[in-house]
Amino acid sequence: MALDYDDFDLRMAKGDNKTLSLTIRNKSDGSYVDLTGWTIWVTAKKKASDADPGVFQLVSDGNGITWGDQTDPALRGRATATIAPDDTGSLSYAGEAALWVDVQVRDADDQIYTETTGRLRVRPDMTRSIS
Repeated sequence: MALDYDDFDLRMAKGDNKTLSLTIRNKSDGSYVDLTGWTIWVTAKKKASDADPGVFQLVSDGNGITWGDQTDPALRGRATATIAPDDTGSLSYAGEAALWVDVQVRDADDQIYTETTGRLRVRPDMTRSIS
């Protein structure tokens, strides 16, 4: 399996929403994978050795990751991970925070794969008072 992007470098502002479009394909033929029975995790940590959930962990059980109707060929293999404001809002740092992130899946046969890894760079927020 493979996501549409390998090794990534994403940026966002602290406390913002960020949506990641995930597409999982079969490496052998490029077809979209039916995600029925799968679990997907997106985990962000300051250090790779930090315990889960790290800074935040999104999970396809309704905690930040959703996918389209897997019976619809137009939606198969696609998932959306949403980083919510609270996921990064409590970060305390001077300057930009660079988090390690991975996307890991467990397929319907209980096989675990780390699909991709990368960095999420979180910039400080300037506006804190929003009406």
